[in-house]
Amino acid sequence: MKLPRKASPLKMFKKFSLKYSTPIVALFLFCGLTFVMSPLLYAETEPVEGEKLQIQTPILCSISKAFPESFDQCYHSTPFFNGTLLVISPDNPGGDVVIYTASFEPTKEGQWKGHLYKYILSSGIMPASPEWDAGMKLDSQPYSDRDVFTANWKDRNWRINFNSSINNSSTLAQMLEPNVNYLPFEQVPKFIRWVLGSDEWHETNENERYKLGDIYHSGLVKVCAPKGGYIDTKYNEFKKKNAKREKLIYVQANDGMLHAFNCSTGQEKWAFIPPNVLAEGRIVGMKQDLSGKEPKWEEGDTSHSRYLLDGPLVAEDVLFSDGRYHTIILGLLGYAGAGLYVLDVTDPNEPQFMWAVENAIYTRAGDSLLPNQGRYVSYWVRNGNAVSRMDQMHNEITDNSDLNYKDMRFTKSTPAIGYVSTQKGSQTDTWVAIMGNGSMMKSGDDSSLLAGVYVINIENGRLLKVFSIPSAQEIATPVAMLCKAYTRLAKYFYVGGNNGVIYEGDLRAKTPGQWTIKNVFDIKSSSGSFYTLDVAYINRDKWLFALTGDDEDLIGDEATTNYMIAANISKGSSSIDDLTELSSETANADSRGWYIRLDANEYPATSTTYYKGHIFFSTYLKPERPCDLGKSRIYILNAVTGKGAWTGNKKFIELEGVRMTGMVMSEDYVYAGVIKFPQLEVFIPDDLKVEEESASIHKGLLIFDVPLEVTNWESLYPEGVMVPSYWRSWKQ
Repeated sequence: MKLPRKASPLKMFKKFSLKYSTPIVALFLFCGLTFVMSPLLYAETEPVEGEKLQIQTPILCSISKAFPESFDQCYHSTPFFNGTLLVISPDNPGGDVVIYTASFEPTKEGQWKGHLYKYILSSGIMPASPEWDAGMKLDSQPYSDRDVFTANWKDRNWRINFNSSINNSSTLAQMLEPNVNYLPFEQVPKFIRWVLGSDEWHETNENERYKLGDIYHSGLVKVCAPKGGYIDTKYNEFKKKNAKREKLIYVQANDGMLHAFNCSTGQEKWAFIPPNVLAEGRIVGMKQDLSGKEPKWEEGDTSHSRYLLDGPLVAEDVLFSDGRYHTIILGLLGYAGAGLYVLDVTDPNEPQFMWAVENAIYTRAGDSLLPNQGRYVSYWVRNGNAVSRMDQMHNEITDNSDLNYKDMRFTKSTPAIGYVSTQKGSQTDTWVAIMGNGSMMKSGDDSSLLAGVYVINIENGRLLKVFSIPSAQEIATPVAMLCKAYTRLAKYFYVGGNNGVIYEGDLRAKTPGQWTIKNVFDIKSSSGSFYTLDVAYINRDKWLFALTGDDEDLIGDEATTNYMIAANISKGSSSIDDLTELSSETANADSRGWYIRLDANEYPATSTTYYKGHIFFSTYLKPERPCDLGKSRIYILNAVTGKGAWTGNKKFIELEGVRMTGMVMSEDYVYAGVIKFPQLEVFIPDDLKVEEESASIHKGLLIFDVPLEVTNWESLYPEGVMVPSYWRSWKQ
C-alpha cells in the first residue's frame, strides 16, 4: 500500500508505509519571536565571526525511508514512533532549558494523533514526564468549547467561526465544497462537528475523537513580547505596547489548522483554518476512501489522514503601510500543496487574517495536474472587514503580473523576511518574503516548468518580482538573506536549485526591474539537487555549506553519489572543481574549501548547522535489505579544513537502528531529535557523553556534550551570538 511518488496534495493520503516520522528542525527559542524553519539575517558590512546567514530547513524525511518500506511486514507490532519537531528555549541565561517537541502516532485508518510536549531540563537532564502534552490537553477539551475560525469570503464579516450553527453551516458549505454531490448539505453540520472533534460517524467507541492532528513537516514558532534591538522609534513604541503579550507557541498540523497553544498551560487558545485548506473540498478529503474518490458519509465509515498543513512556518515583526509594526505569521502548505497564507498575530487575542494564495493545478484525484486550460491562481485578501477571493486562469496571467504564481509547486522553500527600498516617485521601504517555487510532482509534472524565486509584498501577497531560472525547475532550499549593517534592508539572497547550482540574488537597485540573479557555485555533478544550503562568515570570508541528495525524493531523483560541500566564495570558489576532495580520514583543504563524497546509499538526514567554527550535520545509511537496520552518522567537522572533531580526528560516529532528524547546539550541548523503535536498545558510542555520564535517548531526544575541540575553539574574530536575526536578543 504505497502512495505514488509526489501524489497531489489535494487528495493525497498519508499511507501507512509512507509517513511515520515527525522530522525536526531545531534551533534556539527566543522571545519575542522564535524561528524554526526560518532563515537568519545578518549584516553585510563588518560581519561578525561565526554569524550565519541562515539556519537551514531540511526537506525532511519520512520514516518509510529511515525504516524500510516493508514496515508492514517487518514492524507491524510497533505502531508508535517518536520523531520530534524541536525548539529549545533558554528561558533565563544560565537557567533551565525549555524544550518543545512534537511527535505523532500513525494508523492505517482514521486520523493520526499528534502530540506537542513541553519539557524543562535541569543540567542537561531529561525529565521522565513532560510539563504538558498539548495533544492530551486538547483531547480533554470538549469540541464545542474550541475557538476555531476561518476567513469568510462569502459574507461581509471577514471572520467566521467554524461551528455547526445554522447560519454558519450555510456559509461554510459554500466554501467547503460547492458540489453538493461531493458534500451533501445535510452532512455539513456533522462534518463541521467532526473536524472540531466530535465522533459523528462512530469511528471510535467515544463521543469525541482525538483532536490534534499529526505535526510532520511543519515549523514551530514561539511568539512572546517583542525583544528586537532594532533602532527605530516606531519599533520601540511597538515593543512597549506589547511588552506583556501572552506567550504562545504556534504550530501547523495535518488536521488543517494552525494551532495557538499557551506556553505555560499547553491549552489551545484558538485555531485557524486557512482558506486554501478549506476551499475546493480539500479538508473534506479526509473523509474520502483510499481510492481517492468520493467521501464516505455512512455510519461507521472511517476517515483517512492526509497532508493539509505540512510546511514551514515563519514569524516576524514587520512595518506595514499604516506606519505601525505588526507581528505576522507566514505559513506554507508544504507537502500539502502550492499555497501560503499570512496572519497578523500582534494581538494574540484578536488574530487577523491578511491574505492567502493557492496555485490550483492538481486534479481532485490527486495523481496528476489539471489540463492547462483548467489551471488557475486563487487569491484571498482582506480589505477592512471583508475578505474577497479572486480566481485568475493561468492563460490570463502575464509574466509581469503581480499574481504570477503559475510555477509554484509544493511550498517547501522556507522564506526569508526583510525589507527592500524601491523608488516610485519617492523612496519606499516594503517588507517582503523571499521564497523558492518549491518542489514538483515526482512524475507527471510539466517538463517545461521554470524554477523561480518570489519576492512577495508581505502585507498583501502581491509579487514585486519573480526571478525565473530557465536552467532549473525547482528551488526548494530555504532562502539565506544578507542585509545591510544594523538594518533589515535586504541586499542579497542565496538559494540552491535542483540543477546543482547555487544562485545569488541582488536586491540593491531601486526598482525591481533592475534586480538581478546569477550563479555563484556549480556542483557540476549528476547528484544535482541541494538538500540544504547554509552560509556563514568565517575570518571575514563568506562560506557556503551545502549537502546534496534528498532521501525523501521531494526534489530530484535518488543519486548514486551525494556530497558535503564547503566553499569559500570570497576566495573565488565557483564550482566543485575549485575545492579539495577529502576522504573520511584526511583534512588538508586549502583556503578555497573542501568537499566529501558520501557513501553509497548515504543521504542527508538533517541540515548543516554552524557552531564555533564547526559544521554539524547527520546522514542516514539506508539498509540494503528490508527489515535490516540502517545507520545514522553524526558529523562534526572544522568548517575551514574539514578536520573531524571526534576522538582521533574522526569525522563522524555511527548509531545503528536510529535516524537523526535535526540538531541544535546550545551552551556546548547538542540536542538531537531521534527516530527509533521503542523496543530497540541502541548502542551509544563512547564519544557521546553528558558531563562524564554516557548519553542516552529519551522520548525521541538525544543530548550530548560537544567535543572538546569545539568547546576550545578560538577565532581571530569575536564569535557571533547565534540568534534568529542579528538585532534580536534571546536573553530574557
